[in-house]
Amino acid sequence: MSDDKNLVPSFYSGFVKLFSGLALVQLLNFGFALILPRFYTPDDYAFFGVFTAIVFILLEIITLKLDVTIFFPKEDDEAIEIVHAIFLVSFYFALITLLVSIWVSFFYNPAYLFLSFSIIVYGMVLPLSAWFNRKKDYRCLNTYRIIQAICIPVFSLFFVILFDWHFGLVMGFILGQLVGLVYLLISFKHLNYSLLKFTLVRKYIYRYQHFPKYGVLSSLVGSISRNSIVFFVKYFFGSSSAGHFTMSTKLLRAPAGAYQSALSQVFLQQASHMDNASAKVYIKKIVWFGFALGVLPVIAFLIFGQDIFGFLFGTEWLAAGKMAQYLVLWMFAMALVTPVGLMLDIKQKLKFELGWNIVLMVFRLCAILIAVLLNDLYLMMLLLSVVGVVMSIFLLVYVLKLTNGKEV
Repeated sequence: MSDDKNLVPSFYSGFVKLFSGLALVQLLNFGFALILPRFYTPDDYAFFGVFTAIVFILLEIITLKLDVTIFFPKEDDEAIEIVHAIFLVSFYFALITLLVSIWVSFFYNPAYLFLSFSIIVYGMVLPLSAWFNRKKDYRCLNTYRIIQAICIPVFSLFFVILFDWHFGLVMGFILGQLVGLVYLLISFKHLNYSLLKFTLVRKYIYRYQHFPKYGVLSSLVGSISRNSIVFFVKYFFGSSSAGHFTMSTKLLRAPAGAYQSALSQVFLQQASHMDNASAKVYIKKIVWFGFALGVLPVIAFLIFGQDIFGFLFGTEWLAAGKMAQYLVLWMFAMALVTPVGLMLDIKQKLKFELGWNIVLMVFRLCAILIAVLLNDLYLMMLLLSVVGVVMSIFLLVYVLKLTNGKEV
């Protein structure tokens, strides 16, 4: 059995290295977040929310969840092969997305033509990020995120100020991702075009077949139930409300996402090689650490959320602040549980993960249906938050059971 005391320095050293860079990223994001709403309207944020929601839903398909398996091989050569296999899979999906987006752009907005471009960029970023995490190259990952944090808002401001393009938020998002990808590719010293072949794709899909078979569907269901909310808000409560919802979740997810991203990478890299007893201690330390770190900011948003948004962004965004008061507990619960939820991937409990995501989607749809029938947007926010907290607690309990050494 591992010495439990030795887990703490390993956890903190990896987390601090990642989170220190992410803290700078969030400061940059926060600074630009004060500026962008002065140039973009709630309707602009609504379109941005819909576009990114589509991207994040499609992301659950494009790698076939093989990016998780980059941590599993003992030899780096196999991990490098998986990285290249994912590149090729992402390219195939990007081509399919391009054909669909051409058709969609004719009926809706020409900006949807850029969906396939965003897909291929993300499809290459995900395996590269996993590779650098495998190698514990946190400096490279932090630099990548800082590049994004600067480029995305700068490009967004450039397009709206110089050209008055109100889909500049989307263009900034795409170009910022592209610049970050270029940096990762330059830093990746193992690019080998001869490895871009379908035989490798077939090899690793077969070896890790549980991930394409169950993991993709599970993640897709979870992503749809999470990211499609903005579609319902826009359709039933208007574009302005969708913009406020996008702004609210964007601001709340920024610090929560920084913590969640840093911890997820450290947890997946380290917990993959722990025995059950060590993993249980590790999980408890992580959850308590996250709770202590976030409880005071959460209380502040619960009480003063609307005032905070009004002060920072102006009266036009007061509704976003009110939504934040309802949603903050949900975001907090997700930030606490999502990193340790990766134990499902480590233990390959993908059937349970699929069932959990299906139940979560059903509950969310029920919450939305009740709110729509009663025509109450804030009731929707409240019910979604309750569902998110309850399901997060259930997931945490199950993950802890996985470390008991018993089949559950």
